[in-house]
Amino acid sequence: MTGAEQGRTQAKEMQPNPGMLHLLTFRVGDEEYGMDAGRVREIVDGQPLTHVPNFPAYVEGVTELRERVIPVVGLRKRFGLGSLEPGKSARIIVTDMDGDVIGFEVDSVAGVVQVPISSVEPLPRLRVPDNAYVSGVSRTQSRLVLVVDVNRLAAETDVGTTVTSFAPASMEAEEGLLVS
Repeated sequence: MTGAEQGRTQAKEMQPNPGMLHLLTFRVGDEEYGMDAGRVREIVDGQPLTHVPNFPAYVEGVTELRERVIPVVGLRKRFGLGSLEPGKSARIIVTDMDGDVIGFEVDSVAGVVQVPISSVEPLPRLRVPDNAYVSGVSRTQSRLVLVVDVNRLAAETDVGTTVTSFAPASMEAEEGLLVS
């Protein structure tokens, strides 16, 4: 069973438990991160990406998933870690942010852990704006997991899946909408 399949299985098996937080854990660079598993729609293997001109550098591109085009944000770039070619264990974590579907490319997915909310401690106060996406640190077993505020990450990423209509130029010309 792959790590992604294991994570999905664990997420389904966990029942809501007051005072507990379900974190999907993943690696970016040398660090382990976690995000609210409730925001995760699915985890997919690397997908072919289409680069879009003038998108921010941290947006790796767009991909089609289940007949929907979604933006994919490279968390290596977003966290200021530079870029590498995705390895075999790279995954795209697909999130649903109140109707906006956004993919986050990570180096690997570890699984889902359940931690007490009280185990999440705030980060030390530093004036580092790029840490705005990390809301705290959780102790899980013998390791620390940086907790990502996926809501803030999605909001400040400034990409989404806005539905727009498309009319070919020939239709616009027929309807008298084309201005010369």
